[in-house]
Amino acid sequence: PAQTLETTFRTNGQTVQSAFESVRAVLQTSSAVIQRGRDEIAYGTVVSEDGFILTKASEIGDAIGLTVTIDTKPYKDVKMVAVDPAWDVALLKIPATGLVPVKLAVDLPDPERGTWVVANGATSRAKRRPQVGIIAANAREILPAGGAVLGVSFNDEEKKLTITEVDEKGGAAAAGVQKGDVVV
Repeated sequence: PAQTLETTFRTNGQTVQSAFESVRAVLQTSSAVIQRGRDEIAYGTVVSEDGFILTKASEIGDAIGLTVTIDTKPYKDVKMVAVDPAWDVALLKIPATGLVPVKLAVDLPDPERGTWVVANGATSRAKRRPQVGIIAANAREILPAGGAVLGVSFNDEEKKLTITEVDEKGGAAAAGVQKGDVVV
């Protein structure tokens, strides 16, 4: 397929990335690159000035042999403080002071569709790179133990997906999907 935008204007292009330089600076000081040996295995978020890092538990396994890099400084004495398998999060502790924790926006309303969001994207130990996107779905509750989010069952026959059940509490029902609809 033909390109619709010049490379520099794509979400990962230089023009768009430069618009988020101030956010990249925050990512640089408030996010962590987690490594085992030379392999980058996960990213984390600085949640306290004294070295607590929140990350995805299933990506790090145990804390043996980990190095955590904040900004450009590596920390080798990494301890696992807690794990919540239901939410797949782990709290790590590194021997640090004066870190820049993120500010949690717990009192803000859910972002509306069309709102720009930024996450720590492809990175290196020396330079973080913002990954930008736009909220494209309404907020909905996702149960910590998992379960149907979309809320449909389907039958895959004759090269088509036919909806066989629609959970009335799922996102599909809210969007108007009905039993018998065919996904093309």
